[in-house]
Amino acid sequence: MNCISIQPLISKLIDGETAPHEEKNVRAHLDGCGACRARYEELEKVGRLMSLSLAGHPFTKEFASRTLNLIPSRRLTAVPGRKPRRILLWIAAAAAVLLIAIGLVNMLPRETETITPVTTIAAVETLEIGHNKLRDGSTIDLWAGGAGEVKYGENGTTVTLETGTLFAKVEKQTDGRTFNVATKNLTVVVVGTEFYVEFRDSVTVCTVKEGEVRCIPADNKKAALPVSAGHAFNTSKSAKAVRVTEFPRPGVSSAAEPVIDPVKPIDVPSGIGEPVPDSADPTGDHSVDPDMPIRNPDKKKK
Repeated sequence: MNCISIQPLISKLIDGETAPHEEKNVRAHLDGCGACRARYEELEKVGRLMSLSLAGHPFTKEFASRTLNLIPSRRLTAVPGRKPRRILLWIAAAAAVLLIAIGLVNMLPRETETITPVTTIAAVETLEIGHNKLRDGSTIDLWAGGAGEVKYGENGTTVTLETGTLFAKVEKQTDGRTFNVATKNLTVVVVGTEFYVEFRDSVTVCTVKEGEVRCIPADNKKAALPVSAGHAFNTSKSAKAVRVTEFPRPGVSSAAEPVIDPVKPIDVPSGIGEPVPDSADPTGDHSVDPDMPIRNPDKKKK
């Protein structure tokens, strides 16, 4: 078996179409002929490149047949003293098939990968009118007409009241975290308590129902005024907390005319804050008893 007769069998060997006795003869010739061995390895490399390029893109037999028909099936006659050229024609045909296949693959519609966006929990949430339950278990009741938002940070929670009144019931904060309620001119810092904050007409009033808070004015952030249960701090009045006998309630501004809560009177420790005036007659009856003698202060004793 010489180099000329071995060329067709090399192609069949690469394609896996040789009979067992042919494969044995071809491999025996390749082991002894370096030139044919080099051509075999070159053709085998082209075949691997085609396999890699078309991997994952199966084609039908009809497609392969149409593609091969585009390549001239011309055989060159071997001329004595020249190297066979059929191998070059085979390489050219393989390259043409490869280029056509790559072009068709690029023209095929590709399936777009669906990227699932990562959902991040918003750090800022808008307060709704009514009852709002926060992530740490605290609750904010925002009254009608109010507006605000809550921001969660690494060091704690901050509720910003833009306008209106809210009632906060704050769970005990741990690990050094704080819970703040802020307006434009006051920041209320708490660890765990219940309190009201109202902000209207640039005036902030903080009324503490249970526990204790610290009120920090915006114009003097170094001053942290403690406000305990039963006391209130008003940014438009004195620079200290005053004792109160009423809680705010919807519809009435605590900065103007606070309403006395007859159902839940505030239990204020004695001796703290300003004195509270004596309560008036609960019946509201100020009529004069007709049987009670009336003295005339202008009448002199005789």
